[in-house]
Amino acid sequence: MNRELPILMSTPMVQAILEGRKTMTRRVIKPQPLEFYLPDSDRIKALLKVPKHTIKLQDRGNSDFIHILPAPCYQVGDHLWVKETWRLSSHKNGDECPCYKADNMCFCGRPSLAPIEGPLWKSGRFMFKKYARLWLEVTAVKAERLDQISEEDAIAEGTPIHDFFPVNTARLAGLTTVSYFAQLWNSINGKTHPWASKPWVWVYTFKRIDKR
Repeated sequence: MNRELPILMSTPMVQAILEGRKTMTRRVIKPQPLEFYLPDSDRIKALLKVPKHTIKLQDRGNSDFIHILPAPCYQVGDHLWVKETWRLSSHKNGDECPCYKADNMCFCGRPSLAPIEGPLWKSGRFMFKKYARLWLEVTAVKAERLDQISEEDAIAEGTPIHDFFPVNTARLAGLTTVSYFAQLWNSINGKTHPWASKPWVWVYTFKRIDKR
């Protein structure tokens, strides 16, 4: 049986999923991986004591190093229900239904009567599973340094450059999808894991599924 687990998404990322632009997400590995230098016998002894629920990953640039990573939160085949910004909205017949900020649509498929801007929105952290309208299935998992993201993966993250800047302006400014993704990353994670710190991240690839 597939595991069903929650995943928190910001409003722009929910919009990207709804539009079919986002099929990948990166999450900081916590705690960050340990590094062991293999030729050192003391380190090898320590390596043997690493808990079984961890993953050993060879360093790309130096075969003498091995990284010890905690197991990822999500595995291939897991079903994830998206936690997004929401509120309860009333319809003309008096029924209450969960509504989502990403598109101001309700769980029942009808648009909300309330304006999209207002003080009643609740953080996705407090959304219940029964109100989830978006379900994702994990199709691939990998670990890498944040700055190793490719242009292709940056687009799969839901941040294509042409959606935010005119193409000519982007070229003149030397902007790429990766550079825009870096700015977006820092706006969300800059205080704890800024782009420049090159944190290790889990990269989850997913597809939308219908579980309603």
